Amino acid sequence: MSNVFFDLQKKSTLITFREMSNSELYIVPFIKKLAEILPADIIYVEDFENSDEIYRYLENERGKCLNIFFLRFVWLMSAKGLQRSSSKTRIYYEQDAALNYINVTGMEYLGAWTKYLPLLHSDLLITNDKNSRNRFLTDGMTAYWSPKAVDKVFLDSKAQKEKSFSIGYYGARYGARAYALAWMKKNNIEINKFAAPYEKLQKRISSCHAILICNSQNKYLVPWFKKIQRKFPLIFIKPEPGWQVLAKNYEVCAANSLMFADYIEEMDDLGFTSGVNCLLYRDTAEMVDMARWITSHPDQVDEIAERGFRLVAERHTWDHRAHSLANFLKTEFLMTI
Repeated sequence: MSNVFFDLQKKSTLITFREMSNSELYIVPFIKKLAEILPADIIYVEDFENSDEIYRYLENERGKCLNIFFLRFVWLMSAKGLQRSSSKTRIYYEQDAALNYINVTGMEYLGAWTKYLPLLHSDLLITNDKNSRNRFLTDGMTAYWSPKAVDKVFLDSKAQKEKSFSIGYYGARYGARAYALAWMKKNNIEINKFAAPYEKLQKRISSCHAILICNSQNKYLVPWFKKIQRKFPLIFIKPEPGWQVLAKNYEVCAANSLMFADYIEEMDDLGFTSGVNCLLYRDTAEMVDMARWITSHPDQVDEIAERGFRLVAERHTWDHRAHSLANFLKTEFLMTI
């Protein structure tokens, strides 16, 4: 993927995206659609680990990666003649902005966006969750909430009709997720854990009646030796309520599997209702009770999953997000575009 996704032209708006692992597989449809309907320059910056020198530095001093990353962003903008004196309106899209306030992958990110984003001189920050949008506004930054979504190809493919498993799980096992899986095991609930490349993910998801999702924050007993603590999560980890709905929440629904996830406040705004188009648990006891219900009521589970599929198809594709953002920029953000 090229550093510049679309060549810069003399337009009045600059939108900058940061690449993340696998982001080219699900964020690019959003960028392409946005480029079709919005006359703006769009820069898509490759992750810093493409530079051997920076990558070696990160291996030794991982906690400083955001410092280097944002300095690199400033260098990119300066190199393209986009100093603050420019008349361009600048918008920065950040998929992980919530990490400024919550601990999911590590405490080294806490406060980093608030500290370094001013270096970008952005006029607007686009974040993927409502909570961090509200916090950024409180901290004096202009922010907009654009939830994650799903690529239409997930909807266009025929979901697997014959389900092989009751409950499945995929994705990185952060502390709270390790805790949820361990709690299921303790209660003798079988979970089919799998991994699949993105192009085969829809088929693997659809082989399960339901997919367990846990987006909770992690609270470790001690701030060190996290890898060891994740091996004994019921002892060393205490999950706390999550902040954001991730792409996998939409992927699961789009693949016609039941979204079995922890409740997050913004789900109400997104149209997700437990027992109607998904199942949402608020604690481990409820999670276990729901899991047992799922294993004994497959037909009802599939009916709920079908309603979840319709909700995502009607409201939560990347095309929907692109049109919503473009409409906001044109009508509410009052830009000259």
